[in-house]
Amino acid sequence: MKSALRKSIFTGLTALALSSNPANAILYDNFSSGSLDLNKWELRQDTEGQPLMNEGFVTSGVFHTQQNTIGDRRTYLFPTRTFTTGDSLDYDFNVISKEGNYSSMVLLTGDQYIRIGIMGFNNSIQGFDELGTAHVRFEFQDNNLAIQRQSPSGTTLFDNLPLNQQNGTYSLHIGSFTGHNGRAHIDYDNFYVNGITEQVGVPDSGSTLTLGLLGIGALLATRQKRKN
Repeated sequence: MKSALRKSIFTGLTALALSSNPANAILYDNFSSGSLDLNKWELRQDTEGQPLMNEGFVTSGVFHTQQNTIGDRRTYLFPTRTFTTGDSLDYDFNVISKEGNYSSMVLLTGDQYIRIGIMGFNNSIQGFDELGTAHVRFEFQDNNLAIQRQSPSGTTLFDNLPLNQQNGTYSLHIGSFTGHNGRAHIDYDNFYVNGITEQVGVPDSGSTLTLGLLGIGALLATRQKRKN
């Protein structure tokens, strides 16, 4: 009975936290143009130099990444804009198929370099490992990067990453990874910037919603598609 009640409370709070688009959000890209807007994006390899995945392009209103053969590959969408205190970014990603080691992940660069927001499987589960559409939010606060990750099944992970520079300048590499024994098909959509939400970050100590782990060093160290 207590377990069922706890699950009910958790599910309700999760839905409340991420049930709608952030207020005043600006659509950055939903790939409706049918091609990658080079004024908004660059297509990049990992900074470690792994080759791009077999497929990485816009199709059917999403940015599509797919590795068809087993191998260590990485493909990133790189927004041409930078981020600083007061900025936010929301987006969805859809894991359509997966095998072996794979992840959707983000590489923070600029005034700080670290891998964040990792979701998938790399020798063990990183965040969550599920098929379906997940939602991610990054919010740049004073000396803190608040991260929300919502799994397809509704589990929400909260993280806070201390930022070294007050009002620093940061870039985000957002994309897909397959390891030496992996392949995957992951699509990205619904990128919004600078939406306002209730406070994002780790809830009060002891809250049933405090589930997140950054997964730093884990690599070698839609929601359904939002209606326009």
